Amino acid sequence: MTGQLSFFSAAARIPHVEDLGGLLCGPAQVVRREDAARVSVVLADRWRIATLTAELALRDLDAEVVVADETDGWSGPRGGATSVRTPFLASLVPLAEGWASGGAGKRMPPRLVLDGPMLRLWYVVAGRPWDAGYALGLGEHDDAVWPAVGALLAAGGLPAAFVGPRGDGPAYRLTGRRRLTRLADLVGDAPADAPDGSWPA
Repeated sequence: MTGQLSFFSAAARIPHVEDLGGLLCGPAQVVRREDAARVSVVLADRWRIATLTAELALRDLDAEVVVADETDGWSGPRGGATSVRTPFLASLVPLAEGWASGGAGKRMPPRLVLDGPMLRLWYVVAGRPWDAGYALGLGEHDDAVWPAVGALLAAGGLPAAFVGPRGDGPAYRLTGRRRLTRLADLVGDAPADAPDGSWPA
């Protein structure tokens, strides 16, 4: 990346545990158990697993990587999926309090602001090229929070078009030179393991 970094860029901000909210904008889930909580996400691509593990380490979080078994029920249609998750930690309770709906699914925390580190984590787990732009994937069963996530993107200067499950979603699709430039600025440089063309440039 060249030029002056935005204040909100991933490269300009110190990583924090709160950045894991970016994972929850996408397909990740959070579970609370008494005085601790865990964030987990199911991934299929090795580069995403390696990158997320490294990103968690930057936040002093040790990733637990669990390969799906055929009987687990979450290996997905392509198989070979892997769960990357944090340990149960007290430091993640505020995240769970903000995102957990009290039942199934998630809710959007009030006054949440999407910044570069959060967006980078979201793209790591669920971002992909899409025609002349890029898409940010959503949780398949998190339909209650999809509109709020879209509003969060728009408030961050990234208004995006919603793509439903029947259109190879759920996801928000970003197009247009200005939006794509801002996306690339916010998510920062491509991870070393990311395939050519897979990361906003």
